[in-house]
Amino acid sequence: MRKRDDKNKFYKSVHEEYVLLHQTGNAKNLTRMFRTALDSYEQHYIYSLLSNPDYGVCRYIKTKDLFSVNKSVLDKDISRNTDLLSKSFNHYRYVPKGLDLSYGGKFGYVYVLTNECMPNLIKIGYTCITAFDRAKQLSTTSVAYSFKVDYLARVRKPVEVEKLVHHQLQAFRVNSDREFFETSVENAIFVIESIAMYIPKQNLSVKPDS
Repeated sequence: MRKRDDKNKFYKSVHEEYVLLHQTGNAKNLTRMFRTALDSYEQHYIYSLLSNPDYGVCRYIKTKDLFSVNKSVLDKDISRNTDLLSKSFNHYRYVPKGLDLSYGGKFGYVYVLTNECMPNLIKIGYTCITAFDRAKQLSTTSVAYSFKVDYLARVRKPVEVEKLVHHQLQAFRVNSDREFFETSVENAIFVIESIAMYIPKQNLSVKPDS
């Protein structure tokens, strides 16, 4: 696979975090980058970098949407390990295609989107790709401004969770055929995390930086 010129900043950030992971044993930043990936390519890149059998150092736990670090294979002196640095730096060549991180739709993300041209409305839905991919799909030429991801959470059975959230917020729904609600982001988050109670317990939610 060719290196993508539009991803140079992303490659650099991930490579720096991969080095820090070896030095500190902490995958928290890479997990957040994985969850807030701007598209499926970025998500697959991080997943395959961390979990590949050659220079990967983690196991992905799908139920918790995080990476468990195998500390026995970390190299704290990675800055001197030119072979390992080269492999991680050139990982773009080995990003697999066709990964299904939703495991057949069993897992996905419930998201809350906002849009400047609809100041009193929020959109609540689910996706089995990334929430940012979904926001891009919705940000067509028919809307003046792009949708912004205000919240996302990894959930089991995303279709069922979405239906329950929509039902709970039915009084705020502006159109039964659309996923728009006249309520606050905070209220939507409260309802989502009340229905899928494991989210706060397992730290599965993210409020992306503005």
